[in-house]
Amino acid sequence: MDLDRFLAEPDESVAEYVLVAAAPNETAAALRRAPVSGDRVLGTLGALTDLDQRIAGSAVRPKTLGELFGPALGFVVLADDPGGALVSGLALRYSAFERHVERLEADAFAGFDGPGYVKVLVAFSPNGQADGSSLLSGEVRVGATDEDTRSTLRTTWFAVGPGLRLLVRRLLDLAKAEAEGSGPQPGEGGDAAGDHGDAGDLHAP
Repeated sequence: MDLDRFLAEPDESVAEYVLVAAAPNETAAALRRAPVSGDRVLGTLGALTDLDQRIAGSAVRPKTLGELFGPALGFVVLADDPGGALVSGLALRYSAFERHVERLEADAFAGFDGPGYVKVLVAFSPNGQADGSSLLSGEVRVGATDEDTRSTLRTTWFAVGPGLRLLVRRLLDLAKAEAEGSGPQPGEGGDAAGDHGDAGDLHAP
């Protein structure tokens, strides 16, 4: 899927991949229903512990990965192919003094340029391989709406970026476990199984 139509030329980004022993349509379904509530690794990363308060200011507790990137927490779903990609966006005021999510309609996300915000694009997509498996990609793009916010983003990315990469890896691990029928795993993601990171000769979009 062409993500540039939602957020072209991001200021920062991370991308991770994991090989899943399941067909793309099965992987896509597992991605959406993968459990995230109570996951210890996500809690350690601060991904779910108080996400509702830090971002949405509500008492919502997402139970699945699909809910995590849904409207209850301020995300707008930009693309949702039941057998393929899931793409969501978030417009977040990037300030230590103010927490605010600008709730947008899908067709307003690309053009939104209110000062003081970062736009976050989150995309997951299963890509079929010759052996019937899937290469599941997870990508996060972040773009600031003005120069001052862009400077703040770049200054803080040394701390934000690595944590975001670990978060994407863990979400991919949860989706993989769900698709392969093994359920959530206690490990901390990463490359333990040798199926993360460099896609090599595998087929990504």
